[in-house]
Parts: sequence; structure tokens; C-alpha cells
Amino acid sequence: MNSLGIQSNPVHFQTETSPTPTIPETDVFRYEDYRAYLRDRFAEMQMLHPGFSQRGLARKAGIANPGFFNEVIKGRRRLSPAAALKMAFGLDLPQEQKDFFCALIEFTETREPRAKLAVSQRLNAMRDRKSKPAHAGADRSREAPLETALGNTEVTVRS
Repeated sequence: MNSLGIQSNPVHFQTETSPTPTIPETDVFRYEDYRAYLRDRFAEMQMLHPGFSQRGLARKAGIANPGFFNEVIKGRRRLSPAAALKMAFGLDLPQEQKDFFCALIEFTETREPRAKLAVSQRLNAMRDRKSKPAHAGADRSREAPLETALGNTEVTVRS
């Protein structure tokens, strides 16, 4: 009872809270196609920041043409090494992911078989460093051949 002689019963309102949606982080190390990664990473950023747009990405990346991203995704334009770095910056990639992203673009755009093989080996090494604890030994059980335009040259990608 309060000072006026009225018994107070607190009212408890039960509110339903919907679970906060978890947005899985797009892992660039799992991709073999940089355009697919760009598409997925952009969608992820839109979920994290609903107002994020292609125009906003272009502005953040320092790219003058706001339609450039869409042209790249559709395969109408290529990413030069300079544009790749700008795009990586616009997508907020940490340095390790930025390096892999740029190498992935280089792998896709390289036509010469020996150069493509060298880039593929670099990608595999980056994946290994990312996936292995510092004390782990070499684990060859997760290797899978990557079919490429290398002809008879076999390239191995670890996933």
C-alpha cells in the first residue's frame, strides 16, 4: 500500500523482442570469382547499412562513375589494379582481405598460363595462412583441383 492507502500492483508489460538478425560475414577467401564476391559483399553492406548504395560505394571508393560497380558485376568492365584497391577501400576490407581480393582479380584477368599459375599459388598460400593456426602442420586433405584455362596444367585450390 502506498501513502494514500491504495494497494499498488505494478503492471508488467511483456514486450516481444525479435532476435537481432545475424549477418554472416562474407569471407573473400572462400571465393574463386571476384564478381560474385563483390555482389555478396555489397549485399552484406546494404544489410549492415540500409542506406548504402552503389552511388555511396563509388563515392567512398573515390570512383567518379557511380555505375562502375554495376558494370563490373555484370562483366562489362574490368577492375584495374588501381580500381581494385579503391573498391577494396570502399568495401571496408582489412589488409589481408584486400590483398586476397586484388590477387583474385589478377587471377581472373590474367590470360597467360604461367602467370595464372603463379597467381593461383599465391591465392592458395594466402588461403593457407588464413585457415591454419600458426602451429598447424601442412594439411593436404582439403585440396581440390581448380579447373582453369591453363590447359593441361593442374592448379590446386584449398577451400
